[in-house]
Amino acid sequence: MRFTDSLIGEGHKLKESLNILCLKIMSSDVGFPINVYGSVIIRDALDFKCNYIFRRDRDKCQLVETQGDSLILTGPSRGVLFLGDVFFEIDLKIREEGEEKDDRKFSKTFVDMNEEKIKNLVERKTVVSWHSEMELVFAHVKKALEGTIEMKILSGPESFIGKITAYTTDLPSDDEMLLYEYDNGSVAGAVTVGAGTGSGYTNCFAVWLLSRQIRCWFFRIWDGSACISPHTYSFTPLIKGADSDVVPCGLYKLGVKIVWSTLWYRG
Repeated sequence: MRFTDSLIGEGHKLKESLNILCLKIMSSDVGFPINVYGSVIIRDALDFKCNYIFRRDRDKCQLVETQGDSLILTGPSRGVLFLGDVFFEIDLKIREEGEEKDDRKFSKTFVDMNEEKIKNLVERKTVVSWHSEMELVFAHVKKALEGTIEMKILSGPESFIGKITAYTTDLPSDDEMLLYEYDNGSVAGAVTVGAGTGSGYTNCFAVWLLSRQIRCWFFRIWDGSACISPHTYSFTPLIKGADSDVVPCGLYKLGVKIVWSTLWYRG
């Protein structure tokens, strides 16, 4: 949301972007379940700096229980600018019993993605390395805006127990982005849902302009032991500025705010 308050000229052209949807574990040479930690980085032409889409320390591993499970993304921290090339760096390990020196490499590789390799709106890239086969799923957005979501618990229990995903109207519903998940007493995802006046930060994601919409889909929300039906709310992208709403969800009342910005490049 770097350019929310900037003056946008009439001739301003929206840039292309890549929307990172998920990173699936398709196979593991050591079987399942496994505790995975490490990082997945994407670099773009804006500054070539590390933009983490997954980052976990050894003491906060993600438990991957079965084939096809996805890593819960913890980023990116800003929208990805796509000017023909982006680079993914994957460095993941399996935590073993004992010390860090006993851990195994799970995946360590470099992926160069350019426009010649992108043929569809949603692309799936198979990445084979060390003890893993992974599937990187992303969407190519030709006219992109950057959206940053903030969520607060206005009323209800202190911890938000449930799951939050987002998807655009041009993407299949099974390709939604997992933003937050609270399950079995642990929290994961790119969102921190804050209580009261505290703030919750989520990742940046690119969305289509004009008639397209970004939707926050709330589902698998528990009220004690009962599962409440999904709730779906939509927000229309803006060139700049913010949109907000109060969302009732089971025992909770959530304040949702989306701040919009363009992807700016001085090239």
